[in-house]
Amino acid sequence: RATKRGDIFAHGVCHPFLWLSFWAPLFALGQVMTRLKLNWVGAQCSEEETQQIFSKLGTVVGGWFVSNVLVVYSFVYQLLNDTISPIEIFAFVMINLWMFAFSVFVTGNTRGQLRRVHKLSDTTESDYLLALIYMPFTIAQMGRHTADYDRLEARLCTSSGLAPGIDVSYPTTNGTSYQRQG
Repeated sequence: RATKRGDIFAHGVCHPFLWLSFWAPLFALGQVMTRLKLNWVGAQCSEEETQQIFSKLGTVVGGWFVSNVLVVYSFVYQLLNDTISPIEIFAFVMINLWMFAFSVFVTGNTRGQLRRVHKLSDTTESDYLLALIYMPFTIAQMGRHTADYDRLEARLCTSSGLAPGIDVSYPTTNGTSYQRQG
């Protein structure tokens, strides 16, 4: 079916990639980065570096999660002992601000690479501004730019977000080309 430009709900509100972009945006972004053959910070790289995206993003997300758990545990311990310190609140805020800033940075870099591939006229500033304000929507739209969901089935837990065995030979000069591996 024909879709309007910018219609992220074109494949329904229950589309796997749309849900992933809202609930695990860095992993959805990792799928886009895999399709674009980028590294974990959104820069052009070798195939070997592209294959390491999820281990590196997983480490970042895991570190963020563990840091939050430790800070919250420390805060609860101090609350129960009536020795509350603003350090835990500051640490909690800084950990989450860092994670958000990292997510905006990587999303902006990836959008910039996608813009260059598609020769879209926009500014670098808009890449980061859209990532800052509309991050899940921006990631969902990048997902639609890098996969033809009318022809391919979306999957949550694959490196490219597509059915296993699909080689995403992207980018090409005449659009996205897909082929079955093996």
